[in-house]
Amino acid sequence: MPRPAANPLRKLGPVIYGPSLLFSLGEGLIVPLLPLLAIERGESLSAAGLQYAAMTLGQFLGNIPAGALVGRYPEKRAMTLAAALAGACGVLIASVPYTAALVATAFILGASLATFGLARQSFLTSHVPYSFRGRALALLGGTHRAGMVLGPFTAWAALVLTGSALTAAWIFVAFTLLTTAVIAAVPDLEERIRFRSPQARESRSPTTGREERSLIGTAAAHRGPLLRLGIPAALLALVRSGRQVLLPLWGSAMGLGTDTILFVVALSGMVDLILFYPGGKVMDRFGRMWGVLPAALIMSVGLLFLALAPQGLGPYVGSALILGAGNGLSSGALLTLASDLAPVSNPSPFIGIWRTLTQGGSALAPLLVAAVTVSHPLGAAAAGIGALGLVGVGGFIRWIPVYLVAPQDEPQKVPSEA
Repeated sequence: MPRPAANPLRKLGPVIYGPSLLFSLGEGLIVPLLPLLAIERGESLSAAGLQYAAMTLGQFLGNIPAGALVGRYPEKRAMTLAAALAGACGVLIASVPYTAALVATAFILGASLATFGLARQSFLTSHVPYSFRGRALALLGGTHRAGMVLGPFTAWAALVLTGSALTAAWIFVAFTLLTTAVIAAVPDLEERIRFRSPQARESRSPTTGREERSLIGTAAAHRGPLLRLGIPAALLALVRSGRQVLLPLWGSAMGLGTDTILFVVALSGMVDLILFYPGGKVMDRFGRMWGVLPAALIMSVGLLFLALAPQGLGPYVGSALILGAGNGLSSGALLTLASDLAPVSNPSPFIGIWRTLTQGGSALAPLLVAAVTVSHPLGAAAAGIGALGLVGVGGFIRWIPVYLVAPQDEPQKVPSEA
């Protein structure tokens, strides 16, 4: 009788999840800090916004070259380089007063964030068996969300204690350097997990053809899955980002105080954090459809409920809880889809293209809200994004059963307990 597969996730703490939490804490700290630093230095609101926009653009455009980098070099080297580069950007952000230099630095920082995120996803894609992949990537998404929630609190505490945003910038540097040290201290990532498909091992060999690593070749060879599932995935990312934009704006339009709005948003985030791991377990046990589809449907319905329900604190809180539940269940869902669809021999270029699509959807949400609310009420923006989410649901229903199958070599693989 074959021995059941051992859960490899416990071995990934020092390799992936610990560094991921540290790096995400730094990311959650620096994202709101960039505009605050600019304002503290006497810059205008537009200049402060430009720095944030530069970081977002760097993260968006950095995914494809990051895919090429991770495809050619081991994930450990890419994560170490990305964390060290982010630390260097943090030093410049804390010490250089010139706006133009800081905008360029913010762009490079965004590219380093993209590289780190892609490398850790590529590592899990290659080193975790298919039967545990949903949970592994859901947990990765959960650590990222925890860092993005706790990072701003760290920045706030530093600001309260010292009265200067620069202190928080140096804390970001400390987080990135600690991440670099932790990753560098791990002797050998592959030896810790002792699972890697034969195709993935072959892709690292010097004899692998350049065409296997070509981004254009990857996009052409996998254009079917990228179009059929990449577009619904981008729409799910749009809905998830729309939730972050609409909930605070909706509370403000209702005339609620900032403390009440923050409490409701935090309550939604708590539901999100509670449900991220069960979402991954559902994907592993019942199939990707039953993890992705309910999450996309719940979030789309949550936005439609926000738009159509009578205004009041009760419906507002109810919408926030619905959206938090859907977002929690979707933790790791888009990462898992990308990992399942990526070529086993060299997944990184495909993942880079996929992340560009989904982050494009995320970046589109605030632009859509701004464009719609120029001439229509906020409810029209919520209803429009919710309707687009339902289009994505239709895409998932149509294409996941056809294009998503387990890699043929993985059912026989069992990670070593040694």
